[in-house]
Amino acid sequence: MKTLSAENFTRARHFVKAKARPVDQALFDYTFEEGKPDAVWEALSAFANEDGGFGHGMEPNCRLHTSSMLGTITAFPYLLQTNAPADHPLVEKGINYLINTYDQNLKGWRMLPPEANDHPRAMWWGYDSVKADQEVIDNWGNPSACAGGEKRYA
Repeated sequence: MKTLSAENFTRARHFVKAKARPVDQALFDYTFEEGKPDAVWEALSAFANEDGGFGHGMEPNCRLHTSSMLGTITAFPYLLQTNAPADHPLVEKGINYLINTYDQNLKGWRMLPPEANDHPRAMWWGYDSVKADQEVIDNWGNPSACAGGEKRYA
């Protein structure tokens, strides 16, 4: 297995400290510098919405402010990596968001809502109303497997 040299780690650390979002800086601190998980959760809360989902550019290639599965499945690894307790408000509200947005007919979730097209985003994170339901049916694994694949909070 290849490992990062001390020099390259120092360069990466400097980059994260200078350029990364606060949530990624906090996760770096937690992972490598004995930072507190609470700092990660506090920074992550800036991406949370009242409905429990995550938006506000949580997935950096989609600047949608409202909640989406894309934002939510991007946020949950931060909670898992920091061992957030199941009763943490971000976890509880996030799980409620997943429950409330699950589509019984499709047996899964749509990645993005239609309003994603009204926000800056990478071209692959668009919403096409003709394809949205069929994509859930044909490609159940994304985002549905991400939402149900980790049993820690289930």
